Amino acid sequence: MATSTTPRPDSGTSPARSTARKTKSSSKRLSRAVVRDVEAGSQVDCPHCGERVKFQAKMRNKQVICNIYVRGQWNRVEHYHLACYLEAGQPHGNADLQADTRRVSANAPRRDAAAAQASDAGA
Repeated sequence: MATSTTPRPDSGTSPARSTARKTKSSSKRLSRAVVRDVEAGSQVDCPHCGERVKFQAKMRNKQVICNIYVRGQWNRVEHYHLACYLEAGQPHGNADLQADTRRVSANAPRRDAAAAQASDAGA
């Protein structure tokens, strides 16, 4: 009985799968930085000036939060005062200034419900 040398179609190693696997594992993750409000209860020190990145209700201070990757692997998070990050020469790249979408999406249902209730009360 002769053995067939043609691969079975259901062998599990399709070209598309192997390409996707290579692409995912070969892409290096890079450090990145985002600008956010300083939240109440912050207990971190700025690596540039060494002072606490602290919440002040009337000031609404900004911080830069950096995810640091070393050789493509996540290593740590650093929190800078916004001014310190700029003064340090943006060591982890340009800080992303986009709005914090987590807060917007979390509050959207409450805001919509409040608006509907207000329009019902006025009508």
